[in-house]
Amino acid sequence: MSEKTDLPHPADDVPPPSYPGQVEGPADVEDSKMVVTYTTIAAAPVVHVVSYREGPVRVQCGQCNEEVVSTVSYKQGILTWLLCFLMCLFGCWLCCWIPFCVHGCKDIVHTCPKCGAILGKHSRV
Repeated sequence: MSEKTDLPHPADDVPPPSYPGQVEGPADVEDSKMVVTYTTIAAAPVVHVVSYREGPVRVQCGQCNEEVVSTVSYKQGILTWLLCFLMCLFGCWLCCWIPFCVHGCKDIVHTCPKCGAILGKHSRV
């Protein structure tokens, strides 16, 4: 059997190497002042620009934070009323209701199918 010897390892007597900027010897803790500076870096939020047009678009809802495909609905807007007024002005008062029936004359409203929040609007004018 081998005997265990409690001899110190040769590397135990060697002090650790000094590093640049390191003060040799014991430091007087009471006389030294340590300044700690914290830097906070705020990341800018990523903004995705969505173009709301004729058809539904894939977008993240700001209300429920779900990734959804918007639901499109049509509402009468300035162009609808302007065309109605112009038709009446030029003598087509019997046909002035037509812009209220044509989707191409109305504004487009995109809503969230999950929570019903308005996501965006496309105005024809």
